[in-house]
Amino acid sequence: MRLLVKIILLVFLTVTFGISCEKENQPPTCRITTPSNGAEFDQGEIVTISVDADDPDGNIIEVRFYINDIGVSSSNNFPYSYNWNTSGETEGIHTIKSNAKDNNGSSTTDQISILIKEPVTPPVSDFTAYPTTISTGESVQFTDQSTNNPTSWNWSFGDGGTSSIQNPSHTFNTVGLYTISLTVSNSDGSDTEIKANLVTVSSAIETLTDIDGNTYQIVHIGNQIWMAENLRVTHYSDGSPIPQVENNSSWATLKASDKAYCWYDNDISYKATYGALYTWSAAMNGARNSNSKPSGIQGVCPDSWHLPSNEEWIELTEYLGGSSIAGGKIKETGTNHWNSPNSGATNETGFTALPSGLRDWDGMFKALGNLGHWWSTTLYSGTLNAYIYSVGYDYQELVEYTLPSNWGLSVRCLKD
Repeated sequence: MRLLVKIILLVFLTVTFGISCEKENQPPTCRITTPSNGAEFDQGEIVTISVDADDPDGNIIEVRFYINDIGVSSSNNFPYSYNWNTSGETEGIHTIKSNAKDNNGSSTTDQISILIKEPVTPPVSDFTAYPTTISTGESVQFTDQSTNNPTSWNWSFGDGGTSSIQNPSHTFNTVGLYTISLTVSNSDGSDTEIKANLVTVSSAIETLTDIDGNTYQIVHIGNQIWMAENLRVTHYSDGSPIPQVENNSSWATLKASDKAYCWYDNDISYKATYGALYTWSAAMNGARNSNSKPSGIQGVCPDSWHLPSNEEWIELTEYLGGSSIAGGKIKETGTNHWNSPNSGATNETGFTALPSGLRDWDGMFKALGNLGHWWSTTLYSGTLNAYIYSVGYDYQELVEYTLPSNWGLSVRCLKD
């Protein structure tokens, strides 16, 4: 009886007062997971906006995306995301808003702010140069080709010279190979471009003429002025002839004091390229040993020029960085005259050493294409052997050793 009364009462209350058993609808959750609030981006970056949305008592039917309160996209499927291209957006604070709506019509919004700023653009250094092969005293024009708007320039020309001009011109006064660098800067950073051995500076073309009328190019190397070709004169500066010896057996009988010259293989066609081969006494023209600097011995050289002493060859060697590399710096490049591989040859000095070979004590010709030798004015202590300097086809050294005075070697002269 009591149960029946309770049921009747419940029906009465429901009809009379509208009491319902239905649950109240729960709104969805909505959270922007990326980017984080306050994040910073450069103009032009792609900003991926990701949203975590869920509905505890229904389904998410749409997530909408707003940039600065303007709707830009919507997504109906997980994962909810939108890629925002910030190209063209203004610098400053921008708002990102997302709104998740469920199947019961409820919605929830999340909002963050981010900063868009001008991108950091350090400059990228680059440059050109023209011409890159010059003679001493000539200039090279350098042109800045850097990108990303540099505002300052720092040039280094490899000879101690510098410039802060954007497009400088620089004069080179010393023979050599020069590495050029340019550092450019702006408020976002700096960058350096280095171009190794970009500029080649040779001696300005100067010449001398011997008593026979042969003309030679000359070259400035450090504080010295050298002939850039092997001597090919057949008379001393007073006009007296140098004895020419062709026969092998006659050459083999020469004494240390005998003067003689020849062409390689007794073939005068070698004269223009390789010059003559002289005994030491012919090169010295009867003068005695000297190791002074300068030697003070004209010998077979033209007026105002002299045969170099061992000390003067040493000065050249040290100026070029030592014997281990000096040979490469004086050798003609390529294999037109030198046999392969012509190791280390750069001829950066303009000396243009050639493989003129030699004539040994028994009159035999040897080493054309392989070796070049030059006399000095200096005898090895207590002997009749003179110091000579040599370069070879398969090494880059400038080698010092001694040979007997009656051998036939090349001659290079130094200016007084």
